[in-house]
Amino acid sequence: MSIPVARAPRRWPAFLSVQATPPPDLPTTPGGLLRAVTRMSLPAIGCGVLVAAASYLAQALIPLALGDLLDAGLEAGLTTRLLPGLAALLGLVLLGSLTAGLEDAAGFAAWAGAWKPTMRGPAHRLGLRSRAVTRRIASGDVIATITADSDNIGELMYFGVNVIGALVSVVAVGVLMLRTSVALGLLVLIGLPLVLALVAAFVRPLNRRLSRQREEQGRLSTITTDAVAGLRVLRGIGGEDVYTARYAEASRRVRDAGIRVASTQALLATVKAGAPMVFTAVVVGAGARAAL
Repeated sequence: MSIPVARAPRRWPAFLSVQATPPPDLPTTPGGLLRAVTRMSLPAIGCGVLVAAASYLAQALIPLALGDLLDAGLEAGLTTRLLPGLAALLGLVLLGSLTAGLEDAAGFAAWAGAWKPTMRGPAHRLGLRSRAVTRRIASGDVIATITADSDNIGELMYFGVNVIGALVSVVAVGVLMLRTSVALGLLVLIGLPLVLALVAAFVRPLNRRLSRQREEQGRLSTITTDAVAGLRVLRGIGGEDVYTARYAEASRRVRDAGIRVASTQALLATVKAGAPMVFTAVVVGAGARAAL
């Protein structure tokens, strides 16, 4: 008797399936590669932007709907005039809950749409011209390119989906706040870019340290692949100790580069979490003062 371990759908979505056909040829320049990958991922990116914008807008409009409902209740009491406001509030809550669940899936679709061609393209080319590629590029760099770089390009698409969706909601909320209070609206529209600039200031040093870590990881992978390729010769000449020392030194450099990356990432995560909270407190404080 066979017990099924997991259930899989009969037909996977296109962005989660890998075609049997060879991958498309990609440009070799960084800008051309990004443009080509973006064009391939446009349907997933468009869907992700719509879902993300709907999710952020629903969450941002809930306080406005709640405020209108409270104002209507204070003015007219518990009458049928509250029903439209209650329906609007309930609709925003349901929309926010639904889109919040779909937001990550839509972002992952954009990630997979960019990750697949950048992963399959170099791997397919390497399979056709392995000797020519490894003669010009170290094998460790080839492994790092196929594994790390394709993942980073996918993360760029995922990040872009969330950023565009957030910008749509920020513009909508800024317009609503300008209609309510010019001072609060200007505070949001001017203060938010400053918060983003503060966060972006930590991205450049993080990229430098990530590049350094990638280089060290590539060198470590090269040492490993070279040892595997020449293991018999290495044992024949008694070079195990030399290889062990080289591997330990390269591994130490990768570890140190990873620690530097982790410290920068932790600082960036702190700023990403703390700066919006401080900015929100400033906006709420300004609104409370205006209300008083």
